Amino acid sequence: MGKNTSIIRRIQLLVILLTLVLISVCGLSIWQGKQLIHQLDQLSEHTMRQMQRQAMSLSLVSNIENRILSIPSAESLESASSELLQLMSTLQERLSSHSFSRRYTEGLLDETQQLLDKALLGSGMRAELEKKRQAHQLAITKVKRKIYALAVSSDDMNTTMLADSVSSDIDGLSFNINRALTSDDPAAISQLREKNRALARSIEEKSEQLQTRSRQYGQRDAALVSKVLLDAFESSGVVYAQLLLAENQKQVQQQAQQLAYRLSKVGEQLEVANQQLLAEVALRVENAQADQALYHVQLIGFVLLIGGFSCVIAINVSSTLKRSLRLLIGTIQRMAESDLTQSVPNSLPAEFGRLARHLEQLRQSQLAMIDTLTHSSTKLNQVIQQNGQRTSGLTQALQQQAERTASVVHHTHQLTQFIGDIDDESESGARQATLASQEAYNGSLNVNENIERHLALEHKLQLAVETMHRLKQSAAQINLAMKFIDEVAQQTNLLALNAAIESARAGAHGRGFAVVSDEVRTLAERTSSSVVEVRDIIDVLHHDVDTAVVQIEHCNREMQDSMNSAKQAVESVNRVKMCLDLSSQTAQSISAATKQQRSLTRQIAAKIAEIQSDSQTNLDQISHLVTTGNELQTMAAQQQKLVAQYVV
Repeated sequence: MGKNTSIIRRIQLLVILLTLVLISVCGLSIWQGKQLIHQLDQLSEHTMRQMQRQAMSLSLVSNIENRILSIPSAESLESASSELLQLMSTLQERLSSHSFSRRYTEGLLDETQQLLDKALLGSGMRAELEKKRQAHQLAITKVKRKIYALAVSSDDMNTTMLADSVSSDIDGLSFNINRALTSDDPAAISQLREKNRALARSIEEKSEQLQTRSRQYGQRDAALVSKVLLDAFESSGVVYAQLLLAENQKQVQQQAQQLAYRLSKVGEQLEVANQQLLAEVALRVENAQADQALYHVQLIGFVLLIGGFSCVIAINVSSTLKRSLRLLIGTIQRMAESDLTQSVPNSLPAEFGRLARHLEQLRQSQLAMIDTLTHSSTKLNQVIQQNGQRTSGLTQALQQQAERTASVVHHTHQLTQFIGDIDDESESGARQATLASQEAYNGSLNVNENIERHLALEHKLQLAVETMHRLKQSAAQINLAMKFIDEVAQQTNLLALNAAIESARAGAHGRGFAVVSDEVRTLAERTSSSVVEVRDIIDVLHHDVDTAVVQIEHCNREMQDSMNSAKQAVESVNRVKMCLDLSSQTAQSISAATKQQRSLTRQIAAKIAEIQSDSQTNLDQISHLVTTGNELQTMAAQQQKLVAQYVV
C-alpha cells in the first residue's frame, strides 16, 4: 500500500479482503460438498442398480435351482418346463452382462432342455409302467386264482403239492416284482430281476408238469403263466420297465444336481461380484474422502496464506499508528507545556498528516494570538487609566440627582396607595355583587332542574299507574283461567268417581283402573285447592294494585304542588338576580373610575421611578465601569504574565 493511503482505507481494505476470503472459503466448501455429494449420489445410484440387478440374478438363480432340484420328484412337467426354460433364458441374458468366468454359465439353457427332455421321457415311461403294472397285477391275480383253485379241487396229492409249490414260487416271484416296482435303485432292481429269472425257470418247469398231470390246467393257463414270467425278467416286462425308469430317474437326478451345482457356483460368483462391488464402492468413497481431505489441506493453506498477508497488513498499520501517534502526542504535550518553538512534522501519512497540519496551524494561530495579546494589554492599561480619571467627577453628580428624585418618589407612592385602597373596596363590592348574582343564577338553574326532574317523575308515575291497570287486567284474566281450571278439576273429580264406581263393578279386573281413578281424583282435589290458593293470591294482588294506584295518584298531586312552589321560587330568584346585576354594574363603574385614577398615579410614579432608576442605573454603571476598569487592569496584567510564560 502507498504511504499516503488512509488508515481507515487500509482497515477497510483489510476487512474487505478478509470478508472476500471468508466468502470464498464458504463458497468453495459448499461447492466441494456439493461435488462430493454428487459423486456419492452417482456412486450410490450405480451401486444400487448393480446390487439390485445382482440381487435379482441371485433370486432368479435360487428359484431356478429349487425348480431344477424338484424336477426328479415332480409329477407334471408340461406346465413348468416352459416357465423354467424362460427363467433360464432370462438368467443367461442377465449373466451375459457380468464379467466373471463363463465356465459355469455356458450351456445352461441346453442342459436344462436336456434335463427337461429326460424328465418328460421319465414321465412317459412312468405312465407306460403304470399300464404294465396294472396288466401284470391282473395277470398274476388270475394265475394265483387258477393255481389256488387247482390245488383245492385236485384229487391227486402230487398234483396238489405241485400246485402248492407253483403257488409258493409265484408268491415269491410276485414279492420280488413288487420290491422291484417300489425300488428306485437300478442295481437292486437288476438283482431282483436275476432272482426272478431263476424262479421263472422253476415255475415254467412246474407249469409244464401241471399241464401234463391235470386237465384243469390247460394251454391257456400255461400261456398266462408264461406272460407273468416274462414280466418278471424280460425286456418287455414290467420289472425291466421299472429298471429303465429308475435309471432315467437316476440320470435326471444326477444331471439336476450337476445343474444345481453349476447354478450354486453362479450364485457364489454373484456373491463374489457383490463383495467386489462393495469393495469398489468403499475404495471410491475412500478416494473421495482423500480428495476432500486434500482439498481441506489446500483450503487451510490458502486461509493461512491470506491470514499471514492480513497479519502483515495489520502489523504495518499498527506500526504506522504507533509512530504517528507518538509524534503527535509529543507535539501536543509541548504545546500544552507552552512550548511553541518547534514546528509539527508534516511527513506523517494520511489522516495523521492532516492532523499534523491542523496542529501546525493551531501553533501559528497561538503565536499570532500571543503577539496580539501583548499589544492589546499595553493599550488597555493606558485606556483604563484615562477612564478612571473621567468617571470620578461623573459619579459625584449622579449621586446628588439620585437623592433629589428619591423624595418625589416617596410622595407619589403614598398617593398611589390611597387610590389603590379605594379601588380595592369598589372591586370587592363588585365581586360580592357578582357572586350573589351567580348564586341566584345557580339557584334558578337548580330549581329548573328540579322542575324537570318532577316532570320526568310525574311521567314515570303515570306509566306506573298504566302498568298497574294492565296488571289488574292480567290478574282478572288469570282469575278467569283459574275458574276454568277449577271447573275442569271438578269435572275430572266426577270422572274419577265414575271410574272408581265402574272399577268396583268390574271387581278384580278393575283394580288397576281403580288405582288410576284414585290418583286422578287426588290430582283433581289438589288442582282445586291450588286454584283456591291462586285466587286468594290474585285477590291480594288486586288489593295491593288498588292501594299502589291510590298512593301513586297522591304522589302525583304532591308533585304538582311541589312544581308550582318551585316555579314561584324561580320567579323570586330571577327578580333578586336582576337587583344584584344592577348593583354589580354600579360597583363595576366605580371600580373602573378608581382604576383609571390609580393607573394615572401609577404612571406618574413609574415615570419618577424610572428617573430615579435611571439615575441609580447610571450611578451603578459608573461604579461598574470603575470596577470593570480595575478588572481590565488586572486582566491586562494577567495577560502579560500569561504571554510571558510562552516560549516563542
